[in-house]
Amino acid sequence: MKNLLKAIGAGLALGLALFVVPFVGRLLLFVVLLRVAFRLLSGGQRRGTGRFGGRSRADFGPFLGEPLPIDNQWYRPAVGPAGPASYVVVA
Repeated sequence: MKNLLKAIGAGLALGLALFVVPFVGRLLLFVVLLRVAFRLLSGGQRRGTGRFGGRSRADFGPFLGEPLPIDNQWYRPAVGPAGPASYVVVA
């Protein structure tokens, strides 16, 4: 009886996979193509995204100054000559 239920369950799972998967794939492909077509027809630009919400920095006028670090310390890498090269002989 257990083998019979296993066979029926495997048949149902395989049949469901063979029936549903092609239709889901076609549906997803249709949705993707529809979205691409809509983006192409609407100009292909996203509005309201990005750092300034779709606006340029100039739209903010005097309210947006130059970026300033939180601790008021700019990162300045230490540029200097390399130290003396030392080689260790391992015998």
